[in-house]
Amino acid sequence: MQLQSSPYSIVPVAYYERYKRNIETHNATQDKSYLFYASLELRYTIESVFFCYLWILSDCKLSEKQKKIWRAKDLKKEILEIDPHFPFRLDFIPLVSYMSNEFAQTAKPDFELLTDSWSHLGYYLHARKVVVTHNLPEEYWIEFKKVLAGPAHNLSLVLSHPFVNLQFTTEGDTVIERYASGQITSEQVVNEFQPRWGRIFESVTEYIHEV
Repeated sequence: MQLQSSPYSIVPVAYYERYKRNIETHNATQDKSYLFYASLELRYTIESVFFCYLWILSDCKLSEKQKKIWRAKDLKKEILEIDPHFPFRLDFIPLVSYMSNEFAQTAKPDFELLTDSWSHLGYYLHARKVVVTHNLPEEYWIEFKKVLAGPAHNLSLVLSHPFVNLQFTTEGDTVIERYASGQITSEQVVNEFQPRWGRIFESVTEYIHEV
């Protein structure tokens, strides 16, 4: 299926493209105000990526409560309440590359990094009025750019390919529980089940995001 776009598109890729344009404008003009615009768009990107995964895990039918969630930490919490092992499942996306070469390159969102970055970027946004009226040292802006670059790299990888949801067999769920609890490593999972992935994967569904 495809996530629909709009004149001011709110799909993850659109937010991310606007983030990049603001960074490019800052680099060309050295106008620091564009760093704040970039920060806002990057926060929106994180929110929309989490929201899309919540939508996927909810079988594309969000409840009224879920529709109102927007903070990154709350979206992550809701995702993990639906499936506590969801981030661990995404670790195995590359293992289904026999179905499509696209899956071999698909990256998973770094939930901890993105959640922490969402909060950290909020600090800069809320401090904007103070920042623009003070002559702050260059170190401040260097750190700001680092905070932007961290999640941006992960998001660029995540948004380079369709989102993927993995449905596991009963045997596969048992494996995920062992992996999530640290009883076995991802390498042990590979060694135990390769090449008969049909024992662990029931289905693989991709969700295409577009600008």
